[in-house]
Amino acid sequence: MPSTKLTNAINDGSIWTMPNDDLLFIILDEFPNKLARLKNAYLVNLRDGYDIILTRKLKLLQKAGYEATFDIKIPEERALLRLFCMGNTNSPQNANLYTTAFTQTIPKNVRETLIHGLNLNGSVDEPMVQPTYSPAMLTKAINNTPIDSEEDKVKAVAAVLKYLRMIERNIRKIEKVVESQEFKSNPNVLEKE
Repeated sequence: MPSTKLTNAINDGSIWTMPNDDLLFIILDEFPNKLARLKNAYLVNLRDGYDIILTRKLKLLQKAGYEATFDIKIPEERALLRLFCMGNTNSPQNANLYTTAFTQTIPKNVRETLIHGLNLNGSVDEPMVQPTYSPAMLTKAINNTPIDSEEDKVKAVAAVLKYLRMIERNIRKIEKVVESQEFKSNPNVLEKE
């Protein structure tokens, strides 16, 4: 609610003839209350902001024909949505590729580490997994497969996901490996890095 002075000035029309200093004082006096209400009504915390992006990604995939549903509150499902964003998935086939790599191909301990890291909000003590070059590396890995089969693509994505499990990795340093003939024939070569 506006302050009594402001309400009275609006109701009786004196707001239009009020000296600027008085009007400014009333507005500045009321401003902290208005700001607090605005903050509570419109601003979201960082986690909520991330979740909005993840939900939008899922809606875009569903619009493209992807039929799976996810609960953003389930850590494994939220982690997979983050991978969809990192991998710039844009089709049901691409989403299925990441789902298979994440849920069926990588070892359970790697998946659990990724689930934990991909669900962190990030702090000095425990940074979130957010490697800057991961979209490029995932794309390069998918494109560097021997016969362009789904199985080969899943193996390539799984190899990069195994590498990502370490939070403090400079993912760009694996670019040459991911583009190599050796990776093409054996994506697990990344385990040597």
